[in-house]
Amino acid sequence: MAFGSSNVDIISPDNLNRLCGQQISITFGGNEKQFFCFCWGVCRGRFFMTQVPVDSDLQDEIEPGTPAVVRFVESGMVCGFKTRVYRQITHPFRLLFFNYPTSIDSVNLRNSRRVSIFLDAIIRWKGEEYNGAIRDLSEGGCFFTMNYWQDEAFDDLTVGSTFPIKFTIHGEKAPTELECKTVRITRDQEELRMGISFVGGRPKTTGKIAAFIAYVSKLLENRA
Repeated sequence: MAFGSSNVDIISPDNLNRLCGQQISITFGGNEKQFFCFCWGVCRGRFFMTQVPVDSDLQDEIEPGTPAVVRFVESGMVCGFKTRVYRQITHPFRLLFFNYPTSIDSVNLRNSRRVSIFLDAIIRWKGEEYNGAIRDLSEGGCFFTMNYWQDEAFDDLTVGSTFPIKFTIHGEKAPTELECKTVRITRDQEELRMGISFVGGRPKTTGKIAAFIAYVSKLLENRA
């Protein structure tokens, strides 16, 4: 396994295309030095490709068959998998191709319970409201996505930016509105994805979220 911990869970690699546009770290062979680069594409079941990390000491180490470990952070989990270099090209771009993994190891870094869910949500940025969706939710934050077509309004949206988010919890008539802070941002031409932490939430509001998460968890476990 990629982490050597008893707390590791094994998850499916079927949706590895979510890596596209994300920054990942790679270690090659027996070298523990991490090289950071971006994933540029995924061919499901066959390979994925990345930038060639810029490091003069690395050039002689990369050849077909070289073992590698890839790590990335997603929804509060550190994920990783073992693979091998498939090939390298230098023209027209310098790219590395890796074998598609058979499984992914993950370690949950969060202390609070989190559920995968789909909730319509609205964020307010620079006085304008934008529709999107919450894809997973915890008492302390969520993962938010929205359609994105290089809107200039988001050019200065960075990690640490704050804004309100509004969504309706099942069974509640009035929407819940919380101030948020971004902790992670990825984007491509079609979608903006943000890891968000809730800041300044009132106990009554966070309590409603915690109760809702407990209810959904029971449904997912067929214990409701």
